[in-house]
Amino acid sequence: MRTLGDTNTHVFLLKRMARATGADLSPMEEAAWSAAVTRCRSCACPGLCEAKLETAERTGDGMSEAPGFCENRDLLRSLRP
Repeated sequence: MRTLGDTNTHVFLLKRMARATGADLSPMEEAAWSAAVTRCRSCACPGLCEAKLETAERTGDGMSEAPGFCENRDLLRSLRP
């Protein structure tokens, strides 16, 4: 069984990924939010996620979609306007 990553780190990554992809997390209920953070904490690629987010934030281009390895890709897609 994989050890989950730090909760605060992954809350921050999830919020950054939502901002980068244009997803609106505000309509999420507490249980859905908790599940999304847990999925993020189980990701095997947080360093790669961080690098992609840094590039998107540095260039100001955002991201059309979360990376294919993102555990919350479908959720983030569904929360875009």
